[in-house]
Amino acid sequence: MKVRTWLAEPLTTDVQRVIDRLAKDDDVHAIAIMPDVHLANEVCVGTVLATRESVRASAVGTDIGCGMAALRFDVEIRDFARVLKRLQQRVPSQRRHAPCEVPLEASAMSRVAEWQLGTLGVGNHFVELQQEDGGRGSLWAMVHTGSRGVGGLVRDRHRPMLTGDAIDAYLHEQQWALDFAALNRLTILRAVEDALETRAEWSTLIQCHHDLADSVGQTESRTCGVQCLSLHGAGSAGCAAKSTMGKRYSCIAKAPSPRKWANRV
Repeated sequence: MKVRTWLAEPLTTDVQRVIDRLAKDDDVHAIAIMPDVHLANEVCVGTVLATRESVRASAVGTDIGCGMAALRFDVEIRDFARVLKRLQQRVPSQRRHAPCEVPLEASAMSRVAEWQLGTLGVGNHFVELQQEDGGRGSLWAMVHTGSRGVGGLVRDRHRPMLTGDAIDAYLHEQQWALDFAALNRLTILRAVEDALETRAEWSTLIQCHHDLADSVGQTESRTCGVQCLSLHGAGSAGCAAKSTMGKRYSCIAKAPSPRKWANRV
């Protein structure tokens, strides 16, 4: 079966049309559809695409490395308004007030990264504080964001469908964006630590990406005929399984109207 679904309700007409188009592509080996699937430009968010010969940069999209990070704090908030204000001062939405050093090798993406390290982004990106069930003072910070304008720059530097040597070139720059996305989330968590004026329990850190392309190993490729997996809004369940986070404590929304990445630098 080429298309496998994990759905709570039927697909919308627009989503079904995109899935049907992908399913007719001879290079597409399989499509997995997650419960929160919804329409994007080239492919649907909440899908995993297995391809035989190509990498689909369009399937990954512009927010390479978009993902989650969570960190536990042993603290009880008494003045929540003050914490909100300190967070808003320390976690910009769009860009930094001044560029900063990014501890990654110099690349074509460095200039964009220097202005966006530690920034949250727009749309559904957020910083959230959650109270753990069954314990006073057990607070978790959750961050949802990605590589910011870096991912858009990488996508624009490559063709939507890649084959041959172009795959390696894309995956190399994608790895830079993935590293930056992880670093961006860690930088934001450091800002949360500063806003809460306490030390985090860094041994509890949970990190995962859910927008990326990944080459399949040679053994697996020979076995199943798949060259690449493209994930957009999907990830390993192993990361989520390690989470011990409980009920939501409060949410900090920072999402002005989206703009093109070029306007953020």
